[in-house]
Formats: sequence, C-alpha cells, structure tokens
Amino acid sequence: MILTVSGRSKAALAATPTTGSSSPPIRPPTNRQFASRAWPRFDGGMATVRIRKHEAVPQTGSYEVCFGDGRPSVYFYWDDIAGRRLGPDRLTGAEALEKARALARAESSSLSKDEMSK
Repeated sequence: MILTVSGRSKAALAATPTTGSSSPPIRPPTNRQFASRAWPRFDGGMATVRIRKHEAVPQTGSYEVCFGDGRPSVYFYWDDIAGRRLGPDRLTGAEALEKARALARAESSSLSKDEMSK
C-alpha cells in the first residue's frame, strides 16, 4: 500500500469527493416548495406578467394575462371552430395569443420603466 502525506492511500483520496468548499451543495426546490412559494423567487422580486392558456374543450379556450402585482387578470377568449365563434369578442387562437402577447409586452415594459425610475 502506498501512503500519501496525510496517511491515506491514493485510492482512498480518489474516492473522496472534493467540492472546493465545506458547505453542502444547494439542492433544487421541490414541487411543494414552488407551489407554497416557500422557495425564494429567482426574479429578484420584480413584478411579472404571465400568459396562461386555458383549453378545457379542444380548439376553444382563453388566454389569461396574469399580473404579479395583484391586479385582476385579463382574458382573451378564442375558438378555432368558426361555427361556435358567434360572440363579437371571440377570436381565433392565433389572434387571441397575439393580443395577449401584445398586452403582456406593453405591461412588462411599463413595469420595467417604473422600476428604473425608482
């Protein structure tokens, strides 16, 4: 057996993981931590704007634009079957997604301008 200066063999030293620090590795959050919002947010606390797709029935649904600062959500209802698209506010899926994205971009840019002026 070949010993090193510390008295341990080369095989034992090779089997010992070296991380470079004495702190334990950071574990990713679990789904429960994300759901309960117990894990710190990665966006630095900035107000966010998100788009959620709701499609309970195939080829019909809505896009929800959610605001992270507590304002009520805005919905864009769509239907890709022309016979069911009777309401004046009902759009095709592509049109509804484009309107939702335009609103989300406008709101997120206004939120970023407000945060920069603070």
